[in-house]
Amino acid sequence: MRDLFAELMESLEELPSTENYTSKDRYTDFRQIFTGTDQGKRVYLELLSWGGLFNSSVRGNPIDPLRVMMDAGQRNFATKLMAAVNIEPPEKPTKAAVRKIK
Repeated sequence: MRDLFAELMESLEELPSTENYTSKDRYTDFRQIFTGTDQGKRVYLELLSWGGLFNSSVRGNPIDPLRVMMDAGQRNFATKLMAAVNIEPPEKPTKAAVRKIK
């Protein structure tokens, strides 16, 4: 088990840096991965369903507040994933607008 963990850590160290990773880069990468193929679309929908995006976070009788918080956290992750795939970040202005004062 320890060898598997060491191997995982080594592979994580080999990943490229996200230092200059822009929101536009993230949007493009996520779109390509999750909408570029039928398999990507299926995985995307599966992740959204695992996040409980389509379910109520208040379930059971009596209501368990810890379960509600856990479901809300999962839903938060799913909504972030959905936003990363579907909402294109705005273009940054190349030149600052100058407001004239009269």
